[in-house]
Amino acid sequence: VYIGHNPFERKLVVPRPINFGIESILSSTLRETDYVNKHGIEIKSMNWNPFVLIGGKKHYYQRDFVWNLEQKQSLIDSIYNELDCGKIVVIKRDFSEVDNEVDPELCYFNEIVDGKQRLSTIFDFVNDVFPDSNGYYFGELSKVAQREFESKQCIGYAEFRGYVAPEDIIRQFLMINHTGVPQSPEHINYVKEILNTLTTDEEV
Repeated sequence: VYIGHNPFERKLVVPRPINFGIESILSSTLRETDYVNKHGIEIKSMNWNPFVLIGGKKHYYQRDFVWNLEQKQSLIDSIYNELDCGKIVVIKRDFSEVDNEVDPELCYFNEIVDGKQRLSTIFDFVNDVFPDSNGYYFGELSKVAQREFESKQCIGYAEFRGYVAPEDIIRQFLMINHTGVPQSPEHINYVKEILNTLTTDEEV
């Protein structure tokens, strides 16, 4: 039983998948909030530009918002056609943790690990920021079509809860396949270097 190589020896920290439709994903991650924590810092819903700390220095691992209109409309078309649209992964932070936070860059209920382009695109579409490829804004769709769109489960959703080690966050980011604008080799190498630094520090 114990002879031979075991690729499962290292216990991977993985996010918990949840069977959410689009409306539930949006309400869970991008709900409006007017909370102010005990230090007088506004608590926002989503951290779109997360980082990991190495030696007290912040290393940001997400790209900016890079999808153009055609790519955004392509995602909406994929949802209309119930195609597999990838995954959204977030870190959920407890209220007590955020209430005690003193760094405004960490004063969020959610942190995006993967799916930044997809989540922001869907949020903008349902808020009539851009039309679909047929020229229709979400608000111009019938109520039946709006409800059907919001109920679609063609986008995977998973979340981390509680403390997640920086190296596990970066590993998750690197493991997930990316759609839309591919990650550039330079950006992937940059994120790999962050992971290498984290794991090297861990071994010292």
